Amino acid sequence: MKSSRVISVVVAICFSLVMAGVAAAADKGPETITFKCEKKGDVAFSHVKHQESATCGDCHHSKGPDGKQVPYAEGQKIEKCGTCHTAEMAAPALNSSKKALHKNCKGCHKAAVKEGKTAPTKCAGCHPKKAAK
Repeated sequence: MKSSRVISVVVAICFSLVMAGVAAAADKGPETITFKCEKKGDVAFSHVKHQESATCGDCHHSKGPDGKQVPYAEGQKIEKCGTCHTAEMAAPALNSSKKALHKNCKGCHKAAVKEGKTAPTKCAGCHPKKAAK
């Protein structure tokens, strides 16, 4: 009788841990994100794949009360890049979501290649060719 209680408790604990893991994984955002690009073709960004090699703060950040970038904090609301990266932004190199994404993605991909990893570094590696209309 005692051993069946112990087994029940162990099973309950294991189930709780598995469910906690599922809940934590669910909070990691969508598996794939599509970045729209009229000229070169939309980018299907594997969010889940990038989570294996990057931290949330490598891409996500926010603005402080002074308007300057502050690092990602666990649980913060994730905005679309274009919310802040607009033509009104003071930094010309980052004043569009396209510029911000390219700066971040290209830099990280080039660093990965230098480390011997595989990552696209040319346009066609991320942007599939658009079908002719």
